[in-house]
Amino acid sequence: MPAVTRSLFALLPILFLLLPVASHASGQFSTDFHVEYRYDRDGSAHIEQKITLTNLLSGYYASSYQLELLDDTPANISGRDSSGPLDITLSKKQENSNVITVNFREPVVGKGASRVFYLRYDGRPAVKSGQVWEITLPRLGNPEIVDKYDLDLYIPSEFGDPAYISPEPLQTAPAASGYRRYTFPKDRVSASGVAAAFGNFQAFGFNLIYRLSNPTDKKVSMSVALPPDTAYQRVFYESLTPLPENVTVDPDGNWLARYSLGPDTSTLVIASGQAHILAEPTKNVPQLPPDQSTDLSSTSVWQSDHPRIREYAARLGNVENIYNFVVSHLKYDYSALSNSPRSRKGALAALDNPENSICTEFTDLFIALARSAGIPAREINGYAHTTDPRLRPVNLAGDLLHAWPEYWDASRSAWISVDPTWQKTSGGLDYFHKFDFHHFAFVIHKSDSQNPRSAGLYDSSVPTQDIRIEISPYKNFLPSPLEISWIPPRRMLPFIENSFTLSLNNPQGQAFYNIPVSFSGLRTGISGPRNTVVKVIPPYSRTLLPVSIVSSAFPPFSPPDISAVVGSRTLIYNVPVRLYLVWFIITVCASAFTLIALAFFAFKAWSLYLQRSSRSSIIRR
Repeated sequence: MPAVTRSLFALLPILFLLLPVASHASGQFSTDFHVEYRYDRDGSAHIEQKITLTNLLSGYYASSYQLELLDDTPANISGRDSSGPLDITLSKKQENSNVITVNFREPVVGKGASRVFYLRYDGRPAVKSGQVWEITLPRLGNPEIVDKYDLDLYIPSEFGDPAYISPEPLQTAPAASGYRRYTFPKDRVSASGVAAAFGNFQAFGFNLIYRLSNPTDKKVSMSVALPPDTAYQRVFYESLTPLPENVTVDPDGNWLARYSLGPDTSTLVIASGQAHILAEPTKNVPQLPPDQSTDLSSTSVWQSDHPRIREYAARLGNVENIYNFVVSHLKYDYSALSNSPRSRKGALAALDNPENSICTEFTDLFIALARSAGIPAREINGYAHTTDPRLRPVNLAGDLLHAWPEYWDASRSAWISVDPTWQKTSGGLDYFHKFDFHHFAFVIHKSDSQNPRSAGLYDSSVPTQDIRIEISPYKNFLPSPLEISWIPPRRMLPFIENSFTLSLNNPQGQAFYNIPVSFSGLRTGISGPRNTVVKVIPPYSRTLLPVSIVSSAFPPFSPPDISAVVGSRTLIYNVPVRLYLVWFIITVCASAFTLIALAFFAFKAWSLYLQRSSRSSIIRR
């Protein structure tokens, strides 16, 4: 969006000299902007600004015009008015702003006279992340000197439906050539510009309550499973109270927040934030490849080694046939949504008794058949948003939950979500080839179908609603740097490896991925690997990386340095002299002992020499 300044010619030279140019610029003209942002199907952005400059007094006219573009670098700039092409220059004003200067060929004179001119340029392109197109339009600079302003945003239909648009457009309407137009007035774009995403993306606000209780007479350690990042979602925590001792990642990819509870105590853990849901798996979150020992194993509810399951798996052959069989074979029990909680039947019981099935039976049968066919599969337990009251998710304890399976697609190196339950209940919508952005994963189950427990399944003495999920306006969570520090040993000793620890503390509510770390030392040697990559640092977690310094026999006169490069940041630790105090004492004591021993042996040798010399003198007499 432009910030506007104007260069003026005075028809009355005396008045022009008496008053400053800025006052003329702000009071002698009115400006009317009509701006069009049009995105091509490849994401290229083309901007056209129609600017009407109207004289408010008869004594002045504009000889040139300047527009300041904030947070945007224009390219391929051109302009024209009724007289033809305009002379245009581009200059950089500040680090985040560029100024377009337009010089007019002919004056437009007279009160009420208007000059209409057009500017065209290419701006910041749309960014495609997975299946989501993201666009950012810079804010309107100096809105106080812009009298009228409206913006039309043209998006091709190939971008998909809007996942979010902030601020909300005043009007939305179809446009020609497969585009859709979104119109914004001045008051909606002057403060923050426009941020939008198009495609299979949704933002869910959440508030989850975990009820922990320790009825024993001893202190115990307990964990709760926080909704993790997956290939289909990024989770951003705005608060987690109380803060855990640490958050770790289990072999299934779950985020486990650890708490200590004293004897006969209970506490509430409350997590709130926003989840950004995708309909296609993204590579931005590293995926754990399948583990043959867990992702193909048979369990009490996924009886993949049972002869009947094997028979069907061999007959069906591939994952799509398995999925279609589950959808067609099982019958969804709508009455289960209003009945009391029920026990889990498992895959074999669902196969033999397809009536009265809910999401767990659809999921269990799919997983068992897929594993029996040699296809790694796992369960996702979480929340699925729907406006159909008949299809609201249900779990085994009473809060609102849903279960769906994932299978490993080796060709894409990704876990792929499918939902046979919703394909059954939706009347045939395809939830195999294309997922939606309404499924919010709480936990991942591979080796154990029950643990870790999902939010909503923790102990409660009275019926409560522990899960609150709603579609919410998009929030942009900007990451803060990790807190990096060195933890030195208590002392430095010779002849051994002295262990230092690099602490990577993440005090914020989002995870970091694939953080490169390298170690080096000055006047010292590093034992072990010098380079590593930290795959994931969960929110509110602390990751400790050990590194050892190899000590020589003598303490250094100049203490060494040890440094770590974490991403683009370097942290140097100057080993303090005090850590060598014990080493110095040992060295001094050893030196003193050596000197005393040498003196003792020298004294003994001298005494023996004197004795022998005395005997020799007596014999000669």
